[in-house]
Amino acid sequence: MAKSMAEINFNLPQARFGKVKTVALKLLKRIAKEWEHENALLYESSQKLLAARDIDDIIAITNAFLVRHMGHSVLFYTKDPRLPDAGIFAKSPSEQGPEALFASERERERAHAIYVEPFSHHSVEQQEESVHYVPVVSKGKVFGVIGIFCGEKHLSETAILFIQAVAAQVALTLESHTLAEEQHKIRIDAEREKTRAILLRAISHDLRTPITSILGASSTMLEQEDVLDRETNRQLLTDIKENAEWLIRTAENLLTVTRISQESVRVKKTLEAAEEVVAQAVSIVRSRFPDCYIHIRSPKKLLFVPMEATLISQVLINLLGNSIKNSEKESLILLDLKRHGNDAVFSVSDHGRGIPEEVLDNLFEICTRDGEHAVDSVQGMGIGLSICKTIIQAHGGRIRGKNKPDGGAHFSFTLPLKEG
Repeated sequence: MAKSMAEINFNLPQARFGKVKTVALKLLKRIAKEWEHENALLYESSQKLLAARDIDDIIAITNAFLVRHMGHSVLFYTKDPRLPDAGIFAKSPSEQGPEALFASERERERAHAIYVEPFSHHSVEQQEESVHYVPVVSKGKVFGVIGIFCGEKHLSETAILFIQAVAAQVALTLESHTLAEEQHKIRIDAEREKTRAILLRAISHDLRTPITSILGASSTMLEQEDVLDRETNRQLLTDIKENAEWLIRTAENLLTVTRISQESVRVKKTLEAAEEVVAQAVSIVRSRFPDCYIHIRSPKKLLFVPMEATLISQVLINLLGNSIKNSEKESLILLDLKRHGNDAVFSVSDHGRGIPEEVLDNLFEICTRDGEHAVDSVQGMGIGLSICKTIIQAHGGRIRGKNKPDGGAHFSFTLPLKEG
């Protein structure tokens, strides 16, 4: 009667059994070592992906990592492979010319099939192909397809599993970055809408007072034309003129901030003599406020600064007008221009009532709360200082405001003397 398999194994010679046991242990040790190596590589990949700045960086890191550790050329499709600009290619130094194969119609169709139906193509189906494709998928969403050029040396199941593990890491990282970008966009849109609402409220608040004044003065002149004397008529016309000029300046400010706030528009800087820009701004302010006293201090040597002269002139006009409105009549306004290191420094100071302590922290923000003190407009809440900040930041500079120890306000801003 034949012996059972258990009996045969049990009766194997001791030496032979020991040899089989040694081979098995060596095999297990080799497998454990391979797993340890792959885990170390996956950890390295995850650390690099976590340090990625954006999606392009993630793809570049993935391609470089796979090329280095797989020894094959890699193609990362970020969109539907049928699209002409879908692929980002990374070439291994040891291979020549797989680009033509990657770009062929047949390979694009194969990659497209994986992109559209990532779970219907098992890795075994690709064993006889020159390019192996792995979908980059997380929670059912496809973020791309990775193609590995293997030529005639087909990938092992272990290599395929390793690539799939890398693809899973990449998918999680891309998902995280995509969610972060979407949340950032939502925050930006919400902030933009909030700023728009605040700006509209500030404008409506600011425009109401001068328009009411113009309407009141003109109505008085029309309704009491026969009883008003020459001096009263002149005063009413002066009020109308001043308020109309203020409305024009507000419109200019709004056009300015709207233009430079657009993401697609950049400030067009040219090298300008700062003294000439200062003189032009002071000339405009003196024409609007004939009774003002403005003293200019500037360096002996001409100071050339890269700027958009019209915008910087607008900032100086706003700051000078602000100082005049918040100072006593015939009070001295000092405009100082100097060089400090790699910056040109412009400052405007006065001997007026100064800046209330409660608004110093939000001096350059648009505020519309009822009863809040307006630093930059006697007519209403004002948006002049906010616009000054926008213009200076667009030039790469900084703007500040503070109270002087001896009374009055001091505003200063810097402009870089060199681009970059």
